[in-house]
Amino acid sequence: MSQPATSEPNPKPPALDAQGRERPIFLLAFPSDEKLDELVRAFERGDYRTVRKAAPLLAKEATDPAVQDAASELYRRIQPEPALTYLLALAFGLLFFFVLHAYTH
Repeated sequence: MSQPATSEPNPKPPALDAQGRERPIFLLAFPSDEKLDELVRAFERGDYRTVRKAAPLLAKEATDPAVQDAASELYRRIQPEPALTYLLALAFGLLFFFVLHAYTH
C-alpha cells in the first residue's frame, strides 16, 4: 500500500560549504560578523592554530555578546577533552612502568 501524503513541508537541506560538504550545525546559528566569519572559515579548514590564537582575542574585543559567545564556543570546541588527556597520561605512565620493569628484571 502507498503511504499517505503528509502536509508537512520538506525540511531545509543542510548548509554546504564551498566544496559541497555539510557544515557543522552549530556554525549555522552563529551571528554574522566579519572577524567571526574568518574564524569560522579557519575552523572549517582545520586551521586550529588560527582559531586558538584569534578566538580569545575576539571574545574579549567584540562588543556583541553573541559574537563573544560564538568565539568562545569555537575555542571550546578545539580544546582536548580532559578525560582523554588524563587517559593519555595514564597510558604513557604505564608504558614507562612496563619498559622500566622489563629492563630491570
